[in-house]
Amino acid sequence: MYVLEGDKSAASRELLSRFTAPYYLLHGTDGKLGTGIRLLDCGDMMITMDVPTDFEKSLLRGKPAAVHP
Repeated sequence: MYVLEGDKSAASRELLSRFTAPYYLLHGTDGKLGTGIRLLDCGDMMITMDVPTDFEKSLLRGKPAAVHP
């Protein structure tokens, strides 16, 4: 799994900590959309996750916080 980590907050780190081996292997995080797409297109990655920049702020406001696979 590759993560497009836009938020870099405690909430996003806690979420990502739930994706553990052997079911998920985290192969990297970054803020560049193109990296995840390239890895998918090349077959080097099976799944990517996009954690938006306002993830923690939404949670703290009591609003839904969407994460996109």
